[in-house]
Amino acid sequence: MGVLFLILANCACHSGVEVELKGDKVIMPSQESHPASSTLVQLAQADLAKRLNVLPSEITLTEIREITWRDGSLGCPQPGMRYKQVLVNGSQIRFEVVGKSYYYHSGGGRGPFYCARPITPHKGVGPEPFGDT
Repeated sequence: MGVLFLILANCACHSGVEVELKGDKVIMPSQESHPASSTLVQLAQADLAKRLNVLPSEITLTEIREITWRDGSLGCPQPGMRYKQVLVNGSQIRFEVVGKSYYYHSGGGRGPFYCARPITPHKGVGPEPFGDT
């Protein structure tokens, strides 16, 4: 948790806006800021650039969210897989490229990975899908 806080503290929070959303800490970077010092963001951005065959400069960071995942799937469950039912501290990074959102999740010692069908903890019956998937 302390490492994630440190990473978030280094990620252009000075020029972004910090808000509370359903108890999760969310950092909304300003349009001109780019958290070059954030290792998680750099890794995720490099992967997305390679995945989409675009330059990193064509990728806009739109959100970094500190989150507690409800299980070992880290908000990105795969069909047919079973996951430990434990709370896992982690983060979610959202990028935008040509108007489409792309999500990267991390937590439990696992670095950022692309999540095509993200879910987020929801204070209700179950998880609620979101994003442009």
